[in-house]
Amino acid sequence: MCKKKKILLLGSNGFIGKNLFKELKKSYQVTKFGNRKKKTNYINYKNLKNLKYTYDFIINCAGDSVVRHSYKTKKNNDLNIVISILKFINFDQHQAKFIQISTSSVFGNSLKLQKLKPISPYATRKLSCEKFIQNYSRKKKIDFRILRFFSVYGNGNQKQLFWDTCEKIKKKDYTFFGNGEEIRSWMHISDFCKIVIKVLKLKKQNLKIYNFCGNQIIKNRDLLTDFFKYYGVKSKPYFNGIINKGNPNFMYTKKCDLKEINFKQKTSLKNGIINYIKWQKKKSI
Repeated sequence: MCKKKKILLLGSNGFIGKNLFKELKKSYQVTKFGNRKKKTNYINYKNLKNLKYTYDFIINCAGDSVVRHSYKTKKNNDLNIVISILKFINFDQHQAKFIQISTSSVFGNSLKLQKLKPISPYATRKLSCEKFIQNYSRKKKIDFRILRFFSVYGNGNQKQLFWDTCEKIKKKDYTFFGNGEEIRSWMHISDFCKIVIKVLKLKKQNLKIYNFCGNQIIKNRDLLTDFFKYYGVKSKPYFNGIINKGNPNFMYTKKCDLKEINFKQKTSLKNGIINYIKWQKKKSI
């Protein structure tokens, strides 16, 4: 019987990390690590080198995840975490393959041109991590992959558009930022997890950086109109025209790398929204 491969999952307390852990533990031996509230569980080299296992993969989901919060601090916690991880791999876990979960926000409003021009501190810090990983890993011969995901949603996410919409509906506040013409490509968290696992299992990988775009591309106006309908609200969403600082106008690309790994999304946006609403209503009881 083959031994399960070992994975160190960093940032397992967030929406992405929690869901990924549930899926990974079905086939792998997974160690969760990373908690800012506990000094011994904080992600730095000193704490990482005290871990007892030899890992096959190290997956990093840790770091800041809210754009508006990034304006409140000048610290690049994301980069500090990445530096610690790479140092850990270089000196203690050189056999481990490194997977960095990144974001399409590194493109800013230049996604159609495939140019990296972040428009928020959040995205700038994510891009600095990507660049450091590439430079350091090539010098130290570390096997790495950077996975840029677009708009990931699903049950358990208590921030961003889906959560905010439910909270507004409960308060009968139907006003939203922007003009409704912003475009997003949505991907359910279950598909996200399947993609990560598929990348882990690939024997041959042509890319070091993957752009995983959701295939359900829709304007915010149309998304919220559907959301209201599924929620049972007769009113329509209203947009105040105020642009949320740091949010790109569109987040989708025709150059999606799902074809590279031969993957098709399983969860439709309609079913994803309906299930999210059910979860949110049940949570509110």
